Amino acid sequence: ERGEFLGTGMDENKVVELSDGRVMLNSRDSNNGGFRKVAISTNGGHSYSPVETDTELVDPTNNAHVTRMYPEAAEGSQEAKMLLYTGANHPTERRNVSARVSCDDGETWPGLRTIRSGFSAYSVATALDEGMYGVFYEGSYTNDLPLATFDRDWLNVACAPLAAEALALDAGASAEASLAITNQEEAALSGTLTLTGPAGWSAGTAEVSALAAGAKTTLSLPVMAPSTANGAVKLQARFTAADGRTSHSTVTAQVKGQSIISLEVSGKRSDAGRDLAAMPYAAGEKLP
Repeated sequence: ERGEFLGTGMDENKVVELSDGRVMLNSRDSNNGGFRKVAISTNGGHSYSPVETDTELVDPTNNAHVTRMYPEAAEGSQEAKMLLYTGANHPTERRNVSARVSCDDGETWPGLRTIRSGFSAYSVATALDEGMYGVFYEGSYTNDLPLATFDRDWLNVACAPLAAEALALDAGASAEASLAITNQEEAALSGTLTLTGPAGWSAGTAEVSALAAGAKTTLSLPVMAPSTANGAVKLQARFTAADGRTSHSTVTAQVKGQSIISLEVSGKRSDAGRDLAAMPYAAGEKLP
């Protein structure tokens, strides 16, 4: 039977059963919003919750996939909560098909590994035998259809999602970024938390020491924006556990740019006969 209609601007939908029997709908945004659209059903897919945008799952209006990492895991177990998502990890271009891992039924996605850099598009993923996973994806539009296989060790995920508060600062100034880390594993975690940005940005690191299973802590990292920064800037947060496993997230920094007081332009002009003292360029005029 057809379930109830849901949402707008959604297509190429995928569904996955969660650890408690709920069903997650994960959809491509055909309105080019840049992220996946998600809704949850508690009645086997007959109806769904209101649609939400998952800003951790970047998507350039591409066909992606989501599946359980352990399809036979007992209901409610930690393994049953683990999901594998594959899709093009770019907001506007079909490129960088990547694997993301959730350890909490899709609430967060701390795991991230690139399967293929450069152009790559539609993908489908499944659990294989003996702890392996397969991802069949488009490597080009001319019959280049590779099958990537890997195990959980290759995914290298630490079940320790990161969350950041909004960060605002002036160009050329420093601020403190506040990052929370939650240990979703069954043993304590230690490691290093880092924050990196585009060229010119600088940020410190913070140490996580013996964070107990199920515990959460918030750390502050110093951040300095270059004098040329302006607007919304994405910073990359990364936790590296003592055994090398990692978790990832992004932090949006809103930068108030500096005003330009004066501007000197040098080069060869095509209007060399123009007397700039008598006839300076007006605001909005192109410089030849």
